Amino acid sequence: MRHIEREEHFEGELMADLHQRNAAPPAAPSPPPGVPAQDVFAAARAGLPALPAPPPPVDHPGPVAQLTTAGEPAPGLDPAALEFLAADTASRAAQLLNQALLPHDPHQQGAALLPLSVDDDVVRLAAAAPSTEIFTRLCWSTHRTPSSLARAARAWQYGGAAALTILDEPWDPDPSYLRAVREQIKRAWDGERAPGVRVAGNNWLTLIGHDAQLRLSTDGHLWYPYRKKHGTWWPAGYPHRDITAVLGDLLALEAD
Repeated sequence: MRHIEREEHFEGELMADLHQRNAAPPAAPSPPPGVPAQDVFAAARAGLPALPAPPPPVDHPGPVAQLTTAGEPAPGLDPAALEFLAADTASRAAQLLNQALLPHDPHQQGAALLPLSVDDDVVRLAAAAPSTEIFTRLCWSTHRTPSSLARAARAWQYGGAAALTILDEPWDPDPSYLRAVREQIKRAWDGERAPGVRVAGNNWLTLIGHDAQLRLSTDGHLWYPYRKKHGTWWPAGYPHRDITAVLGDLLALEAD
């Protein structure tokens, strides 16, 4: 009898435990009411004052402090170099401001803001007409000869960083495009004997019998004129899309 009662007791406990396990979990409490984030941001914007009008473009950079006339400099301080760097910074700021005020162009946006390598930045400084002493220091800092840095600075003056990419290193454009360009040069002479063209460095077109050369930019859109000086090809002008126009200018310079 006691054995039966014990089994009934265990059975009751087991059934109670099963009922408890199978019972539905209690409902999660509902989250408290809130405000959509977009409404918060919209309200914040509505309370802000309107942005001021953009500044006007500048014709030239502002003046910089004249440090070379400020008395005896502290040891290790080069007032002339600091004046040069300050003037360069003001000039770059004016250029960037004027660029920011131009109409939006997705193809040109940020082109002038690309970071430069140390060597390219030294070339940019050399193109800003530094004094002889500062130019010599720039040569020393990049282990360049004065002629090499002057040549690179000339390229920068005509085309910036893009012109430096074709100063010493050729690249491989489409050969069919170069063939078409050579035919274009022949047609431009309108029946006269066109100058012979020799392809050198894949993207350098040298006029046979002339100290004149044309170099194609790496984007394939512009032709840079070069002239030979003391056995070395030097940048000779601003680039142009029309190769016959660049060629005509080069030969006109040679005639003068």
